Amino acid sequence: MKTLKVALVFGLTVVFMLTLVAGFSSCTKDEPTPTTTTPTTQNQTTTTNQLQTNAPSTKPASTTPVVTTTESSYPTTTSTPVTTTTNTQIPTTPAATSQPPATTTETGEGLDDVLGYTATIRSIYYDMVTSAPGQAQFTTSFWIESPNMRSEMEAEGETVVMLVNNEEKSLYMYMPEQNMAMKMAYEPSESALEETIQVTEYEPVVTGTETLDGKLCLVVEHSNAGNRVKTWIWKEKGFPLKVETVTSEGAMVVEYKNISFDDIPDEMFEIPAGVNIMDIPSPGA
Repeated sequence: MKTLKVALVFGLTVVFMLTLVAGFSSCTKDEPTPTTTTPTTQNQTTTTNQLQTNAPSTKPASTTPVVTTTESSYPTTTSTPVTTTTNTQIPTTPAATSQPPATTTETGEGLDDVLGYTATIRSIYYDMVTSAPGQAQFTTSFWIESPNMRSEMEAEGETVVMLVNNEEKSLYMYMPEQNMAMKMAYEPSESALEETIQVTEYEPVVTGTETLDGKLCLVVEHSNAGNRVKTWIWKEKGFPLKVETVTSEGAMVVEYKNISFDDIPDEMFEIPAGVNIMDIPSPGA
C-alpha cells in the first residue's frame, strides 16, 4: 500500500511540476531604454573686422559701436568705426533615433549566437529549484546525457528516481529505499536546454545583460499564453540560470544551481541489479 501511495503522490507531484514549469519560462517586463543622440553644443564665433576709414577732418568721429562676444567684451574705439559681424555655426542635428532592442536576428553575441553554444554540451548535471505562489519550494536534480535523463526528488519522505531513455522511449520510476522500480507509460521529457531554445518561438526581446552567480547572462523577455516570461541565459554556455514567469496568480521562479558539465557514468541511467521491477499498464490498456 505504501508503495502505491508513494507512486500516486509522486505521479501527482510530477504532473504538478510539469504543469508549472513546462508551459512557461519567466518575467516582469522591463522596457528597454531608447538611446538618443544628443547634438553638439552650438559653437559661436565672433569675428571683428576693423575697417580703417580716411574720413575728412571736418567730419566728427562716429559713435563707437559695442562689440558683443560670447566670452568677453572688447574695448571700444573712439577714432575708428568698428563693424561687428557674428557668424553662428549651427551644426546639422541628426534626428534622434531609438536603438531597437536586440532580437533573435541579432548578430555577434545576440540570442541566436548564445543559444548556439548549447551544441557543445554533451552532458550536464543541475539542481532545479522551483518557487510558486502558495506552494512549498521544491528541488529536483537532473543528470542528462542524450538520449538519457535521470531526475531525483523527495516524495513522502522517500527518494524517487525517474529514468528516461528518449531513444528507446522508456520510462521507469525507481525507489531505492524499497529496492523497487516500476515501468511506466513513456512520456517525452525536455531538459532546461531544450526549453530555453524554444524561447525563440515566442518573438523574444533581448533587454540587456546581468550577472548571476558570477556568470554573465543575456536577459530575454517574451510572452507565452498571456504570461510574461523573463529568462537569464548564461552567455558562455547558452544555459538558463533563472526563469521568472508572471501570471495572474503571481510569479513563479525557477533557478538552476550546482551546474556541472562533467561526464556522467552510464550506471546513473540504469536500474541496479536485483531491483524488483513492476510493470504498470498504460491508462486505458
